[in-house]
Amino acid sequence: MNVMAELAKINHPNIMGYYGYKKDESGLYFFVEFCSGGSLKQLITKRMSELKVITLLRQLFDAMTYINKLSNSLPTQTNCTETSNPITSFSMKTRNSK
Repeated sequence: MNVMAELAKINHPNIMGYYGYKKDESGLYFFVEFCSGGSLKQLITKRMSELKVITLLRQLFDAMTYINKLSNSLPTQTNCTETSNPITSFSMKTRNSK
């Protein structure tokens, strides 16, 4: 299974879109959706109202639920050694970012 092709199939309003990658002699480049609202780290370091925090957490949990359901339907693929830690990472976007 091509993991990169599977990433391109993810379609959720709170997960940054992935369009592909290119590898050449100068590096590895990922093509992802532009999120004008900034990063999740930038968002959570700002002072927010309780309502904004609740809204953000709902969007985060909704995206995590989507990824969990999707990952349960796919065969598991890991490239781990005894000393490595497998990490799953995905980028989030809020519904307010365009």
